[in-house]
Order: sequence, then C-alpha cells, then structure tokens
Amino acid sequence: MPIFEYSCEKCGHEFDFLARTHADKPQKCPECGGAKLAKQLSSFAATVKESGGASCSLGSCSTPTCASGGCPFG
Repeated sequence: MPIFEYSCEKCGHEFDFLARTHADKPQKCPECGGAKLAKQLSSFAATVKESGGASCSLGSCSTPTCASGGCPFG
C-alpha cells in the first residue's frame, strides 16, 4: 500500500496518508478538519553500494567517487 503526502490548503499542515486503493484519499485535514487537500510530490530514498564497499545515499554522499563528480545520482 502506498503512502502519499498531502497538505491542507486551509492551515498548511502536511501529513502522510496510507492509501488502501488508488481511489482512496483523505477526506479532511487531521489538524483543522479542512476539506481542501493537495497531494504533494514526494521524494524517495535510494542507496547504492560502490564496488569498493562505500555506500552512497542521495543527498548525503561523501565518497571519493561522488566528490570527483562520478556519483551515480548526479
């Protein structure tokens, strides 16, 4: 089951929603009860294991390969 992120247009509260089906969506904001909700674009986490044993995560690379511009996420 996918988890989607929504924000309330009334109060600005951002929250996650576990959808059981593709048509399933939240009916109201859990913070203020507002009914006008906007689905947010979510980023995802990824990790790549380099052949030398180093691990590289998107946004937090410190391996020599990434520092020289060879990061697989770049």
